[in-house]
Amino acid sequence: MAKAQLAKAYDPKQVEGRWYDFWQSQGYFRLPSKSKRQDAKAYCITIPPPNVTGALHMGHALQHSIHDCIARWRRLCGDRVLVVPGTDHAAISTNRQVEKALAEEGISRHDLGREKFVERCWEWTRRYGGQITEQLRALGCSYDWDRTRFTLDDAYYRAVHEAFVRFHERGWLYRGHRVVNWCPECNSTVSDLEVQRSDHHGKLWHIKYPLAGEEGGIVVATTRPETMLGDTAVAVNSRDPRYREFHGKRVVLPLMKREIPVICDDELVDPEFGTGAVKVTPAHDVNDFEAGERNGLPSEVVIGEDARMTEQAKQYAGLDRYEARQRIVTDLEEQDLLVKVEDYEYTIGRHDRCHTVLEPLLSEQWFLGMSDLAQMVLKVIDASDPEVSYVPDRFRRYTIEWLENLRDWNVSRQIWWGHRIPAHRCESCEHWMVQVEAPERCEKCGGKTEQDEDTLDTWFSSALWPFAVLGWPDESEFAKACDEGIYPTHLMITARDILYLWIVRMVMTSLEFTEKIPFEQVLVHATLLDIEGRRMSKSLGTGVDPLELIAGYGSDATRFSLLYQCASDQDIRFGIERTEMARNFCNKIWNASRFVLMNLGEDFTPRSDVPELLRDQGSLAERWILSRYAQTLQASNEALERYDMAEAARSLYDFFWSEFCDWFVEVCKPPLKASGEAAQRARQVLWFVLEGTIRALHPFMPFITEEVWRQLPGHEESLMVAAWPRADSRWRDEEIEREFEALEQVVVAARKLRADQGIPAVQRASIHIGTAAEPIRRVLREHEDAVLLLAHGTRLDISEDSDSRPGMAELVHCLGQPVIVAIERDASRAELEQQRVRLQRELDRVEQESRNLAKKLENTQFMERAPAEVRERTGARHRAASERIQALRAQLSDIQTSLRE
Repeated sequence: MAKAQLAKAYDPKQVEGRWYDFWQSQGYFRLPSKSKRQDAKAYCITIPPPNVTGALHMGHALQHSIHDCIARWRRLCGDRVLVVPGTDHAAISTNRQVEKALAEEGISRHDLGREKFVERCWEWTRRYGGQITEQLRALGCSYDWDRTRFTLDDAYYRAVHEAFVRFHERGWLYRGHRVVNWCPECNSTVSDLEVQRSDHHGKLWHIKYPLAGEEGGIVVATTRPETMLGDTAVAVNSRDPRYREFHGKRVVLPLMKREIPVICDDELVDPEFGTGAVKVTPAHDVNDFEAGERNGLPSEVVIGEDARMTEQAKQYAGLDRYEARQRIVTDLEEQDLLVKVEDYEYTIGRHDRCHTVLEPLLSEQWFLGMSDLAQMVLKVIDASDPEVSYVPDRFRRYTIEWLENLRDWNVSRQIWWGHRIPAHRCESCEHWMVQVEAPERCEKCGGKTEQDEDTLDTWFSSALWPFAVLGWPDESEFAKACDEGIYPTHLMITARDILYLWIVRMVMTSLEFTEKIPFEQVLVHATLLDIEGRRMSKSLGTGVDPLELIAGYGSDATRFSLLYQCASDQDIRFGIERTEMARNFCNKIWNASRFVLMNLGEDFTPRSDVPELLRDQGSLAERWILSRYAQTLQASNEALERYDMAEAARSLYDFFWSEFCDWFVEVCKPPLKASGEAAQRARQVLWFVLEGTIRALHPFMPFITEEVWRQLPGHEESLMVAAWPRADSRWRDEEIEREFEALEQVVVAARKLRADQGIPAVQRASIHIGTAAEPIRRVLREHEDAVLLLAHGTRLDISEDSDSRPGMAELVHCLGQPVIVAIERDASRAELEQQRVRLQRELDRVEQESRNLAKKLENTQFMERAPAEVRERTGARHRAASERIQALRAQLSDIQTSLRE
């Protein structure tokens, strides 16, 4: 590709689309062959598959900016990198969207039938699917799109069925009755991840359960009186002296007139909480179900799948659960069994898709036993040197705690879109057969069989992701992946909300089916919040559309603004100001690159020995920038190695903007205008540092860096195949850095004095330096041109007299020594008179403002009635005005002295 000059202004739209298509056409995103790169190790990431019909949100933008940053960094480091993309079939979400579309047509999925309904789901997926992968391309993600997988493609479907069958053969997968999260709106169980928990302000009803056959009773409290109809016991703690006399007795269940036992269950009942007595409803509470199992209690299902009371609820049958609640409370009150009612705050669970309040419900489902799998995982993460490590490590500890308290996993769902469970029930003897291929006849009685109508939890299929996308269960395909070194994969990047429901389950399935860990590290990235610390949400009005950011600021600016804040130990409060900052940084890179390119000249030939050249001949500024460049490369690389994107991005940002552009480029301008050896050396250093910094910035800002890279002399190939810049420790020179810091401090002090005295940069001024330290005087004398250039001075006077203070002065400390910096105007009498008039006018204005503020502060009514923050703000303004008056008077005195001379 022929070189062309950089345009005057950076336009991301012009740059980004062109380079992405080029990279992909050249095959840069594919895994390089092991045979061609035998010395290079493989590095593989499989992305968390987003919903196929989803759209890019800020969480995706953050997560995939991290993915691509790491992938591009590892490529530059010489690894054979593969990032496998793909999408999830989004079972409940898609099922619900299609059902809503059918409802608008006046029909249900049952009217349509399973086959036609699934066909409509495929149509929906084809119509709306694929959008998010295009959006990831727009973000710059360098994924191998030729390997894109979908959790419902044929090979993946086979993997899911194979896993289900193998779990069943191990005896871990069983069909049983347990309490599940039931959504009455979607008519399905939902996973714990799909439960949206929130605080609810409700009531706590205290109800008396009379003793059977004698006076007295036990008072229990509940937030859900409608479930009491299904109580099969009242539980107390065996150590609670208040209820010792009730042990073994029975109480009458109010309204139902049914006797139930008083049991002792120390695991269920905390004697310090509430009344110390608990109603036990095994069919409608997970903890109560387990207590029922321990104590051999029956289960009474009084709320059905439609959230209406069942026949077991007797006189309340057919009522909606909330209607039943009102009737029950009224009836209890009439029978003097309602002891009291309190306002109470508690947590309720809603389905995150339809926001319906979920019903804990006893249901027959397929469950996967987790105890053996949990032990397998603990062996690889609960160790001083774990096989699977977590960043930050605290999430590994949290996972260990979660695994030690794990319940069996309900894996079946009552929807039709997804992986249909490979279980077949005999219509005659009801025997279940679990196998991938449908049986012709029942293996027991020879009767006809029917496949289970249910589908698998999406998280069951997702749990196979790292190895299923690399060929499993096809032994030859999966063996190739292992031989290539891409399995186990190297990194899994995730948000914390799916840490247990997905990450740990991938470790379980991989250990069981491949006898290998699925990935070596888990990176848990920060959560993105709005600027006020609220969860980002379109519905709450707190969301930001990343596609709008990309359209308005470009992909590079969007990525950099996210990565710049992405420290793993804290959440991100994101505001648009960060993207504006990143856009300004893009402009800075562009303009600095244009400056360097324009000054290199057409006949410029890069040298390979720039650091060696500087060691013998380099100026202070040149050796300083080399030292700072080396430190920056080391800091950014170390930050990336620990996945601290924020620290890496900030190191590069601060170096390029503040040190390279603001200082070194400015220092280079005088020699560049001249000719000779100094100019040639300045060009070599500018090229050397810019070229290496562009490489280091590439993982963060791939498009602009590629564009600049192609214009730099000496580059014919893409930045995608370049090497990460490595710094030699010998380039660091702390003594040189301290000397240049002295120069910086003097210049900053001079600039401050100019600003304080209102001397514009175009007006001439002499700079006076007074210090007893000879090393500082030597540094400043050697770099007089640089000091005058950067401080906009016309003359530099350096003396040993650190007490000399002509006009206003600043005291700074350089190399541990005091230095006096002062400036004097080199102005005509007419110019000085103009300055005096302007300053006098400003002084009069500030003095008037100070008097007004003083009156307010002396006003008793104001001080008594004004809010504290208003009083504080007024006092701060008065103090600032007083300080400004002093500064203006000093400036006027300085000018008047000059006018008298």
